[in-house]
Amino acid sequence: MNLSRAKIFRKEKTLVYRSYSEDEDYFDFIAEQNQDGYSQFIISSKIMIYLIKCLVVDEKFTLKEIQLMESDGILDDEINHLIENVRNGNVFELIDKLRWLSDDNSIDVEMVHFSKRYEGHSIVLKIQANGIIFIDPMHFEGQMKNITQLISDVQV
Repeated sequence: MNLSRAKIFRKEKTLVYRSYSEDEDYFDFIAEQNQDGYSQFIISSKIMIYLIKCLVVDEKFTLKEIQLMESDGILDDEINHLIENVRNGNVFELIDKLRWLSDDNSIDVEMVHFSKRYEGHSIVLKIQANGIIFIDPMHFEGQMKNITQLISDVQV
């Protein structure tokens, strides 16, 4: 599936998203946004954990995958096992593990992947720590507004 993409930026105290195409040069895109007064926004592990909670618990998304900045086979297996538990309704064990990894071991969440069936269509979300978000084109605008608002809420 071809996904649309956007990057989160901060202008003064407001978070906004700017769409760009895969054909655009990423560094030129960033430079153009900087010239317009926008600074890049990094999605911390604290925010990623908050998004997991909101999207899985409140909005009933399925958590498909988590990638960590640093990991090994054993840690990957443990995270994958916890993701399976999330599908069975236990998101808080995963959240506790991610908090512990981030706080005590400085291992940060690099990317989370979600999906959901809604009105007969699949919604696909991939959120990266560098502020880039991929969403299926049909749900792009609505989900980008939602994600940007959720991130803004936790920034208060």
